[in-house]
Amino acid sequence: MAAVTVDLDGDFEIIDTGPVTPFLVGGLGMAINVADVTDTAGQRFDDLSVDFAWMLGAGAASALDDQLSLEARYVFSDRGEVARSLNGGFDPRLRAHEFTVGARYSF
Repeated sequence: MAAVTVDLDGDFEIIDTGPVTPFLVGGLGMAINVADVTDTAGQRFDDLSVDFAWMLGAGAASALDDQLSLEARYVFSDRGEVARSLNGGFDPRLRAHEFTVGARYSF
């Protein structure tokens, strides 16, 4: 399985409460999903689909100085699905739960 997505994402800072700032994230886009799967009986199928993609999440950033922050965020994303499945034995939905920690630099 492979997926290529193009998204337009945005962050919204809920309220600047001092050293820790909570925020929401969201995005919309398009996903190109490719599957090349063989089931246990040896039946092979490949498929390509183009789907609507979206993501929602939340996080918090902690300021280290005026421009640099450390952040942690959780994001749920739905990238659509491949067009069909193998006799109900294959879940065609492409979804992810992601937790990331990183640095943010503000210009």
